[in-house]
Amino acid sequence: GTFTLHLVLNWTGEPYYTDVSGQAFTLTVVLRNTQLGHLSFAPPQWGNNVTIEFVYTDLVSGSTTGMTGTLTLDSWLAGYYTVTYVPEGHFVVEIDTSGFPSDGVFTLNATVTYSGSNYAADASDIFNLAVNKRSTQLGYDSPDPAPYQENVSLVITYTDDTTGNPIDGATVSVSCMNSSVTIHAGDYWVTGLGNGQYLVEVDSTALGSVATFILNVTVTWTGQPYYQQASKDVTARVVHRPTQILVTQTPGNTPFLENVTFRFKFSDFLTSQLIAITKADIALSHGTGHTVITTSQYALHATSTYYEISFSSTVLNPSGLVSNEEIQLVIDCSTSAPYYAPRNTTVLAETVERPTQIFFPLVQATPYTDNISIVVEYVDYLTKTGIAGATVTLTFAGLPSATYYVTDRLTGSYEILVPTEQFGSTGTITFNLTICKSGTPFYASRTASDVNAVIRPIQTSVIASAPSPASVPVGEDHVVNITVYDTDHDVPLTGATINTDWMSLYGTSVTTVEVGNGVYRLVINTTGLVAQPFSFTVWAVKTNYRNASASVTIQPGALTVDIVPAKTTYYADWGETVLIAVNIVEPYHGTLVPDMTVRFLWNGTLYNFTDWSNGTYTLWLDTSAQDHGVYEPLITVSREFYQPRSKSITLVVSKATGEIVPEMSTIEGVPSEYVQFWVYLNDTVRNLPVAGGNVTLTWNDTTYVMAPGTTAGYYLGALNLTGFAIGQYQASARAVAPNFVFLEIEIEVVVLPLPTAITLNEGAISLSAYRGDSVTIVVEYNNTFDSSRIRGASVTYEVAGLSGTLTEQADGTYTTTIDTSALGVGPLDLRITAAKSGYATSQVTVVLDIMPIPTQLTVDSQLLSGYYGDTLTFTFYYNDTHSNQPIADADVMVTWDGGASVVVDHHNGTYSVSLLLNVTVPRTYKVSVSFSKPAYQSAFAEVNLAMARTPAAITGASSLSVPVNETSQLVLTVFDQRTGQVVTGLNGYAYWETLGSAPLSVMANGSYVLTVPDDLPIDTYRVEIVMSGLYYQVAPKTVEITVRPIRTEFVVATQQIRTTPGATIEIEVQYWDLDHNVGINDAELTVTLGSGNLT
Repeated sequence: GTFTLHLVLNWTGEPYYTDVSGQAFTLTVVLRNTQLGHLSFAPPQWGNNVTIEFVYTDLVSGSTTGMTGTLTLDSWLAGYYTVTYVPEGHFVVEIDTSGFPSDGVFTLNATVTYSGSNYAADASDIFNLAVNKRSTQLGYDSPDPAPYQENVSLVITYTDDTTGNPIDGATVSVSCMNSSVTIHAGDYWVTGLGNGQYLVEVDSTALGSVATFILNVTVTWTGQPYYQQASKDVTARVVHRPTQILVTQTPGNTPFLENVTFRFKFSDFLTSQLIAITKADIALSHGTGHTVITTSQYALHATSTYYEISFSSTVLNPSGLVSNEEIQLVIDCSTSAPYYAPRNTTVLAETVERPTQIFFPLVQATPYTDNISIVVEYVDYLTKTGIAGATVTLTFAGLPSATYYVTDRLTGSYEILVPTEQFGSTGTITFNLTICKSGTPFYASRTASDVNAVIRPIQTSVIASAPSPASVPVGEDHVVNITVYDTDHDVPLTGATINTDWMSLYGTSVTTVEVGNGVYRLVINTTGLVAQPFSFTVWAVKTNYRNASASVTIQPGALTVDIVPAKTTYYADWGETVLIAVNIVEPYHGTLVPDMTVRFLWNGTLYNFTDWSNGTYTLWLDTSAQDHGVYEPLITVSREFYQPRSKSITLVVSKATGEIVPEMSTIEGVPSEYVQFWVYLNDTVRNLPVAGGNVTLTWNDTTYVMAPGTTAGYYLGALNLTGFAIGQYQASARAVAPNFVFLEIEIEVVVLPLPTAITLNEGAISLSAYRGDSVTIVVEYNNTFDSSRIRGASVTYEVAGLSGTLTEQADGTYTTTIDTSALGVGPLDLRITAAKSGYATSQVTVVLDIMPIPTQLTVDSQLLSGYYGDTLTFTFYYNDTHSNQPIADADVMVTWDGGASVVVDHHNGTYSVSLLLNVTVPRTYKVSVSFSKPAYQSAFAEVNLAMARTPAAITGASSLSVPVNETSQLVLTVFDQRTGQVVTGLNGYAYWETLGSAPLSVMANGSYVLTVPDDLPIDTYRVEIVMSGLYYQVAPKTVEITVRPIRTEFVVATQQIRTTPGATIEIEVQYWDLDHNVGINDAELTVTLGSGNLT
């Protein structure tokens, strides 16, 4: 404040001044001057905390002692910073930069309000805080060469450099560093793959051609948490589209003068599509010297699926044939889009003789003495034109020097005549026919081998003329006239021999006489024959003439016959089929007469016999057409020109044997039961059912009539087993039916024990229990006949070698309890057996499923974090949830990307799993842990192990003053903040505010050197030092570099000079370089005096 003070001044002694008393004056006491400043700090990344240390100084004393107070920042940062007072006069402020609206430079006001007793002034500090974007890393996998029109594909990875976390959802842009290429937004596509990865695909057509391109991939992020843009230059190669030549048809063998043709596919290897080409894209050559086939010499034909090249075979050799001649095909479409890769291939060609054909019809059979005529055509197979001037050669088997005559018709047709008499007889001759022509155009010779030609006998015919039927009586000669012709030459044939089969057929004689002019007469003796047609054959025979024949029939007059049956009496069972046979005999000569009509009359029914055409006649007679008995049926015969006859025989039809077939030979039932059953009556003769019978059953001295069933032959009955003891009994079945006789049969009746069934646990087909538990089974042993429970029975069980007896309960059930501790885990067969006298023994098997004991696996923490080299321990709890007991001695398996694990079993269900952080990449790792123990369910858990980057700090001066035009160095050292040890092996970069970036040099002791170049103009530079390494997280450090003028000193030897007007004044001065401690020469001095200059 302001205070008024009074001054009292007293003087003692000479010269005796007057005293001054109460002289008032004002004294103003002001607050002590203070200053609030801050120490240097590194610009933080958005979202990270920045620590700034403020110093509150008493400027009067130059001390911070006792400088206490309250420090605050701008109100809009409330809640985003903390202030810690550090005696004396120091305030440590930690600011959460997520309170800033964005990245950038912000002007902040720090104000401190003094709270001490020294009346110090409040102070403020206005300072700039640069909030940087979050540093990122951009990695990529080099793209494979991309064929033109395909996409250049690469995968980039965008991560937060501080946390190592992947960044998804960023914006990726691509540009080309090649000056002639501009990539637009529609020329590339970006697909987020998750986990910070992006698939970048660039349309290679946008790059323009086949070449190497430098693609700049830039990744940007908009909004929080304000990630730093990252970019990479990626080398991409666009290559020719791969192609292939697939020869689908080789030239093969090409006839001389024809076109050599081959087909091929020239296709895009990636799409398999045919590539459009012209002759301009093709280079064609042949031979070892690669003789060029010009575009005018070949034709190129394109289809939708292949190309065809064709050229004359004379291109390969105009005057001769070639073999294995190489044809080289080169296709080059590589100079323009879509830049197909050149391809070449080689095919082999061969020129051969022109194919030919010989045509000739089948050689007609030639009559002996005539010429064999052969007309053959020799043609070019390809042009179908005849070949004249050829040489025709015939060779005959067995006749080395045959005679033949060849006429060339000059059209490719040749006529050959071969006399037949030189072969000496008729038959088939075999010859080979060869036609050839030499010289160009190299026609292929042709040979027809083993050709047959037939020299046949001369064709003849025979005409016979016989008497009219019945015109000549039996016993007189019959005359037949025969006429023989040579039909090949249409003349009568004389000198032939006439043969006949009359004597071999009928036994009488025949005489042949040649009348002349091809007419021959046959005289036939008919003595002893009957009045019926007689057919026979005559034929004419002569050397080298074909035999000819004719069929002749003569019919002598009528005679009487006798009926001769095979039996006079026939016996059969009713229903059988009887074979009745008779012979019809002409009595005069005793010969059999065929073709008669023979009938059988039985009890008013007429039957026809079958004629076997040899005088024997048969009839199959079904005896079931009448009842059994003794009959005398009548046989009658008749035929034109024969007298009719009849004769009786005896037919005895007996009853048929029937068979009683029971439903079963043994009838089974239980006491107090009516048993239904049936029998079947079988006709053993015809194997048919017998209907209308009368069937009875005798059982227990009582006869029962069995009723006919709905199906023919079946008869139904029932037996009452009430009161019978268990055992075996006999019953008799009898049957009576018209025309049948049956044998009585015996049927065995068996009285069985009462049927039973076992029901387990109210019908359960399976049981289950956890191993160690007890299983209670309840069994019902039931009489299924009357649905009642059976008491007093013996009921046992057996499972996996364990057995026991069930105890009967008051309600008639049987129970027991099975301890599963002695059983193994899994499904087992549980077999229950129940038995009692008078009842059927029953057995049932069910599945007893012994299940593993349920468990639960828990862990104390799902995530543990540490640094490289740390050992982290998870604690797991393996518990039996069925009995709520811990499980000890379990097998533990641990799987993760790092090294081996150490598992400690504490024998109380608690297990410690220790893992050494020795992996190379700081990130979060999944650890899979599984627990197992016999009889217990296995358990599985997955936990996370996070390895963080080890914090480190850069130490060294925060500012450096450097004289202009002078190189200087600043040594920086990085210390591990956890261990205090020097960190080496990092990558250090200096980011100059306006000059770009430069790497830091590494010293032998592991420190880093920032070099200040000597060409910097005078100014103040801010340099951000950034260190990066695999395991460490290093906070950036900002260094302020001041490039200043060289410090100097100007010294004048004499500060005061006495002189007179007009005199010369000599002044000695010294101009000194304080930075280098040397004098400065060649300085420009200026001396002023008042308002003027001196020289």
